Amino acid sequence: TEIAVSVHQPEATTLAQGGSLPAGDVAKFRLRLMEEHLGGQSEVLLEPHSEECNDYVRGVCQSNWENYISDDSPCVDGHLILYPMSVSADGEIRDIEGVDCFPDTAAKIEGITSAMLPMKLTT
Repeated sequence: TEIAVSVHQPEATTLAQGGSLPAGDVAKFRLRLMEEHLGGQSEVLLEPHSEECNDYVRGVCQSNWENYISDDSPCVDGHLILYPMSVSADGEIRDIEGVDCFPDTAAKIEGITSAMLPMKLTT
């Protein structure tokens, strides 16, 4: 179960701090939440806008995906994995080569058109 909370610290906004990233309790909460989802801590998470942070998160998610599909390692460190689709530079979306279904089901990753549900809900 996920719980949504709405919190605001006017004194800790980017504008109130002269352009630097927020460092109030809400920002600390978000950092802890991200660390929990990733299954670990890293200094690069303190700069969420950086390419290093993006590379770190993508690497953790890639590692979790590889552990998820592995027969040897049934556990993942966190709760985030890369969705098993690739997006080309021109925006074309396709399955990752050699992976048609989620490993623990017969459910196709790309999905199929439903005869009963509208396209809005299934694509």
